[in-house]
Amino acid sequence: MEKGVSFLQPVLPLESIAALPGNYARAANRWFLAVFVFFTLVFSEDEVEITANPSKMAYAPSDTVIIALKVHLPPEYVLYGNPKGPGVGRPVAISIACDDPGVRWLAVKKLKAEKYGPSFGEWVWVYRNETFFFCTGVIASEYNGENQTCKGSIIFEGLLCRDACRMLVKLVPFLFTIAVKDRAADRFGAFADIQPKYKSAAWMMDLQPVPEKYGSDKEPLHDTRLRWKRLLD
Repeated sequence: MEKGVSFLQPVLPLESIAALPGNYARAANRWFLAVFVFFTLVFSEDEVEITANPSKMAYAPSDTVIIALKVHLPPEYVLYGNPKGPGVGRPVAISIACDDPGVRWLAVKKLKAEKYGPSFGEWVWVYRNETFFFCTGVIASEYNGENQTCKGSIIFEGLLCRDACRMLVKLVPFLFTIAVKDRAADRFGAFADIQPKYKSAAWMMDLQPVPEKYGSDKEPLHDTRLRWKRLLD
């Protein structure tokens, strides 16, 4: 089981603030920073836990790869779904940073979301408490290389809301082996909470391209203070 590393980002149009006249921009920056500090104090990143579990530890050519993402949310918070519905907000996005040519990533299976009426605007699709996403792919049938380890990261970007909303970005590592001859047993059966959720995951969403900000090393900018310093200069 792999646990992700995360950082929180404010969901506000920084470009719009930068375009304001001097006095207004400085005032908006100070207010924005106060909001950021407030939510940093009352919201712990550790309250959002995302773990990755491959369905097998070793796959053979032509096998279907399934990586289960278990998302645990803080009490009273909701995670916007994808699609999000007619309301204002940002849908959850999942991308996979993995350069192994032996794997072709396909899509994400998901559980059914529920309707939620925020304090303003129209309703949105959301998840509460805990949900699962299943990233699927396939090992190339013509793969004939040596047994090798496939190591990558799933980039999870979602909007968390309670009285206000914040963006969460988590980098969730995963690991499995591509074995030319030997197939491993299915692991989902060993997790009582995963197997039934996978069977009921009848909805699909697209995988997103890996964001450019993660660069060639697939690491995000964890230190948000650098972003704030540029904003306040």
